[in-house]
Amino acid sequence: MGHKTKASDVYHSTIMGYWNNANNVHYSTFMGYNTKANGVNYSTLIGDNANAKNVSQSTMIGYGTKVDNLLASNVIGYSNSANDMNHSTVIGYINKADNALFSSIMGSTITASDVKYSTIMGSQTRTNNVGSSAIMGPWNKANDVLASAFIGDSITANDVSFSAVIGHLARANNVRESTVMGAYTKVDNVKSSEIIGHSSNANNVFASTVMGHVNNSNHVNYSTVIGYRNDTDDVSFSPIMGARIKAQDVNGSPIMGSGIKAVNVLFSPVIGYESTATSAYYSTVIGYKTRAAATKNSIIMGSNSAVGDSETSLAIQKVYDIAYKEAYDKYLADHPEGKMDNGDYNDLTKTQAEVEAKKAGNSERFKYIDNPILTENSILIGNNSFANKSGVISIGSGNTIKAPDAVALGNGIVIDDEKFHQSVVLGTGSVPALAAPVAGMKMGETDVTFAGGNPASTVSVGAANNERQITYVAAGRIAADSTDAVNGSQLFAILNNHTTDGLKDKADLSVVKDLDAHINRQINDLASRTAAELDKKADQTTVNVLADIVATKANQTDVEANKKAIAANTSQLNQLRGATDEAFAGVVKIMQEMDAKVDTEVGKVNTRIDSVSQEVVSINEKVDTELVKVNDKVASEVGKVETKVTNLAKVLGASVTADGLVEVEYNYYQGGEKKTVNDVKSALSGISENSKHFNAKTNAEQGSKATGEESVAMGGNSEALGRNSVAVGSNSKALGENEFAVGNAELELTRRITQVSDGLAKNDAVNKGQLDGEAEKVNVKLTRVAEILGATVTTDGLLTAEYDYYEKGQKKTTNNVKTALNAAAQNTKYVSVNSTGNSAKAEGTESVAIGANSVAKGSNSVAVGAGSVAMSDNEFSVGNANVTRRITNVAEGVSETDAVNMGQFTRGMNALGGQVNQLENKIARTEKRMSSGIAGAYAAASLINAPGAGDSMLSVGTGTFNGATAVALGYSRVSDNGKVSLKLIGSASNKGDVGGGASVGFKF
Repeated sequence: MGHKTKASDVYHSTIMGYWNNANNVHYSTFMGYNTKANGVNYSTLIGDNANAKNVSQSTMIGYGTKVDNLLASNVIGYSNSANDMNHSTVIGYINKADNALFSSIMGSTITASDVKYSTIMGSQTRTNNVGSSAIMGPWNKANDVLASAFIGDSITANDVSFSAVIGHLARANNVRESTVMGAYTKVDNVKSSEIIGHSSNANNVFASTVMGHVNNSNHVNYSTVIGYRNDTDDVSFSPIMGARIKAQDVNGSPIMGSGIKAVNVLFSPVIGYESTATSAYYSTVIGYKTRAAATKNSIIMGSNSAVGDSETSLAIQKVYDIAYKEAYDKYLADHPEGKMDNGDYNDLTKTQAEVEAKKAGNSERFKYIDNPILTENSILIGNNSFANKSGVISIGSGNTIKAPDAVALGNGIVIDDEKFHQSVVLGTGSVPALAAPVAGMKMGETDVTFAGGNPASTVSVGAANNERQITYVAAGRIAADSTDAVNGSQLFAILNNHTTDGLKDKADLSVVKDLDAHINRQINDLASRTAAELDKKADQTTVNVLADIVATKANQTDVEANKKAIAANTSQLNQLRGATDEAFAGVVKIMQEMDAKVDTEVGKVNTRIDSVSQEVVSINEKVDTELVKVNDKVASEVGKVETKVTNLAKVLGASVTADGLVEVEYNYYQGGEKKTVNDVKSALSGISENSKHFNAKTNAEQGSKATGEESVAMGGNSEALGRNSVAVGSNSKALGENEFAVGNAELELTRRITQVSDGLAKNDAVNKGQLDGEAEKVNVKLTRVAEILGATVTTDGLLTAEYDYYEKGQKKTTNNVKTALNAAAQNTKYVSVNSTGNSAKAEGTESVAIGANSVAKGSNSVAVGAGSVAMSDNEFSVGNANVTRRITNVAEGVSETDAVNMGQFTRGMNALGGQVNQLENKIARTEKRMSSGIAGAYAAASLINAPGAGDSMLSVGTGTFNGATAVALGYSRVSDNGKVSLKLIGSASNKGDVGGGASVGFKF
């Protein structure tokens, strides 16, 4: 119906309007002006200037609608266009949809292509290759989107799958399984992550969460970044929370606070306001403006505190940066494709080039980390403190520690010099002190040796004019080897029980007056003190001791002043258990030349004779024979000495018989064996005999001589002549300065020194074991040289070899390396090199480099030609990234690993091209057959069945698909009772393909 309407091949259809044109229209309705329809079935088209082609089971309503190849779809609105749509809907204004499947497109000026199972709503939205997704909002752009949702305006998304992008002007590229929320947020290469916030940027993020405004995150893996204006780069396995945090190259480290800067941080938490950690490894940094640089295994807690050295930190980062850049450039030179995002590699956020570069950078950096230049194993707790050495422990505020292994406990402590290493400083304001070795001291004329006389460091509890008492000190162990501190009660006990003060500054003549007191059973360092004093007075002093005292038990004895001997009524001591009248004559005889200590015990009389650390009784020229000593005091007196035999017996360690005689036994050692006598003379002579070979500057026969300054001689006839020299052993002689001798070159006397520890320092003695080890190393190297030369090593260390060379075509043999090399050099006249460049470098194992500036770094690699570079293992290179060379005159390859020449390559490519052409032809033929089959199916589907019981129907149908057409002929029959139906069909296409089918139906 309508004016100037044209219709062709139209049945069971209605066409209404003006200037309409319908062709091949079945079971359809057209209404409008200037509508065109071709190949429309079971459809409705309403609107002016509409155009529909190849439409089935669809509805099109609106002005200027244009559709082509629609199935079961709806296009409603003004000037919409749809092509290749299946079960889809387009509603709105000037929308365009191409290749849509089970999708809905609603809005204005939307352009959607390759849309499947998706919903697109908005205006001026552009989509391409979208599947199972929802895009809502104006001015959105989406390409290559799968199973995702976009909500907002002006969103741009490319290569997004299983994700949600929400926000104004959001940008998302290469996003997988992630959520992106926030206006102006930009993400690129993000997987399994949440990026939430305003104006945030995230690039190369994997399995992480970034939340907050204006955050910038690059190369973040398995981490959480929450806060405002945080900048993170190369962060892994780390939670970062706060504002204005800068984190670069952080791994396994929590960063929490505001204004924190963390660079090159490994497994180190950094917590606080404006704290800084650079090159911190396995450390803890907590506090306000706390700083850690180049630290390892350290703890820093407090405000304005610092540990480490920033220059070292920068050096470590520089090592990493340089190694990273070199590795990155090298990889791109060898693999140009590595710069592209060809997939996920190491942590799913980097290109292959970045992965390789990071490995190289970390390798160099961790070599540097293992360097002891780092501040390691330090603990710093307190405000405004600083430490830059390893092993430091500082607890307190305002401390400065620059000495390794130092400990500071208190405030305001400064240890600013490495010489105070291992020092311990306790208390506010305390200062360190250097250790002062105190090997012993001189008590009177006696040298006393102390345990712990060579301290490694000090413990300071104060400063000058700011000393402290140490209270509540437990009693220390008192022994010869004890290094315990003693308390006041211990000193009080010693002073209260040992009150013999000695003479000190009193008169020269002093004796003991308190006759009733017990005479202590001690002789005050008898050998050493007496020897030292008598050396100044005379060649010989004989002590004739109180003979009459023994006989008369308690007689008084006058002491004559200015005498060297003590007389006691007679000059003899009678009846001293078998002693002669001259029992004490010559008991002590010290040579004048003896000016060093004779530090031997006088004897062990019964229990023992203890040393008394007081001044001796001085008579005239201080003849220090101190035979008498009392508990209470020593009083000066020139007069009479009143004593008792009982007290004398106590001094001598003897007993008094009933008849007044003194009985005694004395023990001493001779030749390593214990000896016992019952007279003092024999005992003292034995002691003197055993001590004469351990002395300095003696005139005694067979004695040792130490004439050099600060020299020591030990052993019979040993001599130490040089300054600071030592001669040990009988007849040993040390002539030179600082010489240590255990023998005598003149006498051809040598000795072995056994049980020598391994030497450590360069000036330590070494033992035979060390020398054997070095000899073994030399043998190994010599064997290696022999292997290189093709020689063998004889038992006496000589090298023997035979070398073959050719001279005028004749093989010759020589055992001289020089001859062989000269012959080889003569034969190199057929090899010529013309170059002024640097030499070649073969750095890899078993590598070869030939040509100026050529480098072979890979194992078993070969670099041939000037500037050639072979970096990888088993690589053969004839150039580099910038210089290439043709390899000419290459024979055709035979084995699988042989190189091929251009001829082989060309023939192979031609053969491959022929096979590809054949494959394309087969595909084209298959495609035509498929089109014919589909056209036949359409034709068969259009056949009309018999309408009712007892009816028969013969019908003809046609179909077309992708340029192929087909005709189908069908017969159908329904039984009279309407229970059984029969249908037969046959089809033929314009491509010559035929087909047919039959069916029977039963109604019940």
